[in-house]
Amino acid sequence: MPCVYISVVRKEVKIEVVDIKPSKDTANVGEYITITATVRNTGNAKGTKNLKLTVNGAWKAGETVTLSPGETKTVSWNLKFDEPGTYKVCVEVL
Repeated sequence: MPCVYISVVRKEVKIEVVDIKPSKDTANVGEYITITATVRNTGNAKGTKNLKLTVNGAWKAGETVTLSPGETKTVSWNLKFDEPGTYKVCVEVL
């Protein structure tokens, strides 16, 4: 008897941060640095997700992105640091 296999999958939005870069690694106090994140939808459905930019774990900014499957987008934020130090800057998909 002839048979076939059929795969049934859920539509899934899977937006991921694939890269994050500062405009420079070192800046003077009070100088702006641009943080650029590249995000991609590796899922099989168009969707919208919120991004969260944090500095040392504290929320600093957000952005909403809508991407089709396979689509990539860059998002940028300008940050200014008023105190000397080393800062951990992260971008998270919520």
